[in-house]
Amino acid sequence: MKKKLNLSKITHLLFSIGLVCFMFIVITIVITTKSAKANHNVIDCGAYTSDMNEVFSKISSKWNSYKNYVENQTGFNLSGCLENRFKKNGDVKCKALNNNHAGEATFGLSRIKIDNGWLNNRTSVQRDRRACVSALMAHEFAHTCFSVEGRSDTIDESTFNWWKNEYNTGNSWHSCGIYQ
Repeated sequence: MKKKLNLSKITHLLFSIGLVCFMFIVITIVITTKSAKANHNVIDCGAYTSDMNEVFSKISSKWNSYKNYVENQTGFNLSGCLENRFKKNGDVKCKALNNNHAGEATFGLSRIKIDNGWLNNRTSVQRDRRACVSALMAHEFAHTCFSVEGRSDTIDESTFNWWKNEYNTGNSWHSCGIYQ
């Protein structure tokens, strides 16, 4: 009788350990899946919402191509923060900035602001407009990631050129008017 009792306790203990391990694995998978999903918010951008979402989609889906091109052009490492802004946690809010800037950003935050007036002046063909939008988003997201002044000014032009090469756009960098 004593052997059955010990065997029963051992079986119960092994079952409990297995159940705990299984629950741990399930919870880990759920957390990993949730954290890997992009969680972008595009707020108050009206007709330009699709442009912002397309920029998020194209850059994140072709991240290695984008990263390699921009890093080769600028010498900056884009892994980490900027990668997260495009792939996971970058937000865009469109609003009237009234400060003669195309966009605004604060170091350490994940939300950037894009001026409605700047967007309204980008009425060119959609694929050309998106080259400018991608450059401005990269410029402002760079401000959220790098405290060193000047990086965003080279990342934006490199982003524009990558987009232009990747999607065969016809506009020029200066037509974007990022530096108004």
